[in-house]
Amino acid sequence: MKFIDKDREFDDIRPFRDEEVKGVLERLAASSGFEQGMQFMMGKYISLADESDRIDINTDLREIFSSLNTIDDFQREIVLKRMLEPMIKHTVDEITSSGLENLSKNEAYLFISNHRDITLDPALLNYILLKNGFDTVEIAFGDNLLMNDFVSDLIRVNKSFIVKRNLPIMEQLGASKQLSGYINYVIHRNQSVWIAQREGRAKDGNDLTNSAVISMISLSRREGDKPFGEFIRNLKIVPIAISYEYDPCDRLKALELYNIKTKGKHSKSATEDLVSMNRGIAGYKGRIHYSFGDPLLGDYANDKEVAKELDRSIQGGYRLWPTNYIAYDLLSGSPEYSGMYTEDEKKKFLENSDKFADDVKKIIYEIYANPVKNFMLHNK
Repeated sequence: MKFIDKDREFDDIRPFRDEEVKGVLERLAASSGFEQGMQFMMGKYISLADESDRIDINTDLREIFSSLNTIDDFQREIVLKRMLEPMIKHTVDEITSSGLENLSKNEAYLFISNHRDITLDPALLNYILLKNGFDTVEIAFGDNLLMNDFVSDLIRVNKSFIVKRNLPIMEQLGASKQLSGYINYVIHRNQSVWIAQREGRAKDGNDLTNSAVISMISLSRREGDKPFGEFIRNLKIVPIAISYEYDPCDRLKALELYNIKTKGKHSKSATEDLVSMNRGIAGYKGRIHYSFGDPLLGDYANDKEVAKELDRSIQGGYRLWPTNYIAYDLLSGSPEYSGMYTEDEKKKFLENSDKFADDVKKIIYEIYANPVKNFMLHNK
């Protein structure tokens, strides 16, 4: 009863629970936008799946929905089998991880990672966790991406909780306290959580933690509670460095940075996030690596110290690809890292970037080169 009553405190932001799944999936399947919505979320790869896995969204997928009873059912049958596995097969050369062997399958962690892709960062984290016998995480999802009720239902049935943004100051403070309370409540229930190190993606390739994220997480710590350092240790924060060999949204990010550089601002279109989400799902990513750091168990005095340690672990644990070294050498005009890539790899990278104007191309190089600079700062 204690947990049920506590759940009600977070009803407007929490994910759906198992007992709610049937009703939610029935509502989704009955929606007039079901076929269009699922086609978008699954990308074109649903039609490229192996013959035995091919399904008709309008009829077969509705039937599959009617057979699902739990969150785990939905994640394994829809997200893993119907979305992620076909997408990985056709857009990823290899997905690997390191450091997960140092974590316990029986403990809950607060995973904090760099943020490169709107939907795939936490989705691929769950893929890796499931493949290694871990439970999936609850995912922080900004309400700016909830285009309609269909999307809201779909992400909440996938263990995502809502992060409220762009509210008046006092309302935002209340929402942040609620969010902090929820994250701590979920960890206390032995359920892991994922949240990005900053609001919005690191479009320039500089993975920097916003200490305000740590401040928000600690808002539920009341005066007289355990010391800040102990509070952080109890959360078992695990840094994750996510490294994509190719960023499908590199051109979109570069154009945004170019507009800011030349015009002082970037006017975001109504469909821009949708385009980025679709490009991230459908675009070629090459190799992907998730590097799990050690839990933060130090005696941190404040949010800035925690942010600094996250930066050290994420930037220092980043898996550098040939694309990163190539971009660095192109910008510096020297062959400093030429031993880290082949001429064929360089040709492939240039074919991907040479179609753009020189000013945009330079920003694309910077996006790929910045992780090299940051990595070297922590690995001298």
